[in-house]
Amino acid sequence: MLLENASVKLSRAVDSTVDTTVILMQVIHEGEVKRNTINNTFQMLSSLESEHIVSLLNTTKSEAGSELVLVDFGGRPLTDCLPLQSPVQEFFTLAPQAVKALGVVHESGMIH
Repeated sequence: MLLENASVKLSRAVDSTVDTTVILMQVIHEGEVKRNTINNTFQMLSSLESEHIVSLLNTTKSEAGSELVLVDFGGRPLTDCLPLQSPVQEFFTLAPQAVKALGVVHESGMIH
């Protein structure tokens, strides 16, 4: 499990059709709310093109319901990348990248 909170679960899985890892996004809500959330997220991610936003591959059904299949970013959580006493140069390298990614997300109207 990569992330689990009150509204979403993110986990890494293997897509056996192409023998690569993917990220599965499962929405926790039930019924209509869940369908709307999956559909809205699918539409939003399908329309965005940026190197700073994870790409959508597909949707799938599982025992838990519909899930979004995302490109495995292969990275580590930000908390793993930034030690508590991070050198100033690392901060000034990563900060502009984070700001640019958030700018793309905000321009699209995505809630994160």
